[in-house]
Amino acid sequence: MTKLDHLFVIVPGIGGSVLADESGKKVWKPDVRSVGKAMCRPEDLAMDRPLVPTGLFTDFHITPFWLVPGYSKITKRLAYVFQEAVTTAHPTDHVYPDASIVNFPYDFRQSIWKSAEALGREIAWRLEHRKRRVVIYAHSMGGLVAAWWWGMLGGHKVTEHIITLGTPFRGATKALDMLINGVRLGPLPLDAATGVLSGWDSIYDLVPKYRTIRDADTDIYPHDLSLACEGFRRRAKTSYERFQEMTSRIGELVEDPALLGAWTHFYSEGHGTLSRAEVVADRLVCSKKALDWELRGWQGGDGTVPKISAFPAWLDADENTGKRPKKDTRRSPAKHGQLVEDRAAWAQTEDFGLPGLPSAARGAKEDEAYVLLDHDDVVPAGQPTEVGIRLDAPDPGDPEIQVTLTGDVVDVSRRGDGWVAHLPGMKAGLNLLDVTFRKVPDLNEVSIRTKIGAVDVPA
Repeated sequence: MTKLDHLFVIVPGIGGSVLADESGKKVWKPDVRSVGKAMCRPEDLAMDRPLVPTGLFTDFHITPFWLVPGYSKITKRLAYVFQEAVTTAHPTDHVYPDASIVNFPYDFRQSIWKSAEALGREIAWRLEHRKRRVVIYAHSMGGLVAAWWWGMLGGHKVTEHIITLGTPFRGATKALDMLINGVRLGPLPLDAATGVLSGWDSIYDLVPKYRTIRDADTDIYPHDLSLACEGFRRRAKTSYERFQEMTSRIGELVEDPALLGAWTHFYSEGHGTLSRAEVVADRLVCSKKALDWELRGWQGGDGTVPKISAFPAWLDADENTGKRPKKDTRRSPAKHGQLVEDRAAWAQTEDFGLPGLPSAARGAKEDEAYVLLDHDDVVPAGQPTEVGIRLDAPDPGDPEIQVTLTGDVVDVSRRGDGWVAHLPGMKAGLNLLDVTFRKVPDLNEVSIRTKIGAVDVPA
């Protein structure tokens, strides 16, 4: 079979890479025991401990910090469509240089620029073996790694396309909340986890790069937050300055329409998402309310990344002309973790290996209505949980709603302009939540499936 003309690279988000110690023992891997140990011994992931990335998470797994998606579906899909084997990059042991589909795990504790350097070395080695153009499929923080490589390390010279899914180009208030107020599982503070996360360089790369905090009558950047410690302000400021450098450089590059066209950004909106923060007395209160200066239509996000952050700054309107550059941004109905399995994104990726077959031929289309959810991705096991639900449709009408949790129907009540599903206490593990609206005018049925992780709370 003729080899593909492109090198396809899958770059995961934070937490999506398997990490092993110097002896080869995996300390962060997709199994219940490993994740549970991370909850009890988060110091295993401390920044000063040398760890090596060895693979990607295959399926969704729960952590005490967030719900980590798996990447096996996209890799298996590409392997099937292209009839090619998948290989996994390793920082010290290059394998199968002729491979066309490559999983790129990285040490997600490091800064995005260090991870970008590792990505650059891996791609350069493979292109030295066989010249071809690069297509990157990047989820969440993986999109920031790809952006730094593309803009700052010359990646634009060899890239055909980059597809980002829920990438926090301007950061996420959730990261700010974790660093200032600490990691929590429901009402339970996880002090050890907070201490470890605050040591990671990457978490500061996820702190908002816009004025997300209201202090008195002023909107300020996180690195100007007076109640934060000096170490936080310094590291947040360093990351902010480096992001400004990257944004400026990419902004210069995408003045070339061909280079601007090398990007597609998949995002989601309307789901309950921490978006703003306010200084109240001596506390920082983070909430899902819209920013005071935020334009109508920009509220919410994918549950983790605010909508405004999923659009990189180089797509902003020109200060002189007010015109926005032509861009390729596509809305997905999924929440943050499930974005990696967006079928329209799969179809676009496949286009580069199957020229001449448009996405529409494989059924990719824009959804006309969306089910919007508001809930924590990880909750304490055994405790009742509420999920906020809204229907975003041109004409929602008076639909029927059904919500099931792992197949069992749960109670739903009206609240304001939406609904609330009253979930019973869940067993520890992953739980499937299905929300279906029927009798929606012109659409009949609209649905969404998401995952909620339940974790046993330590005594």
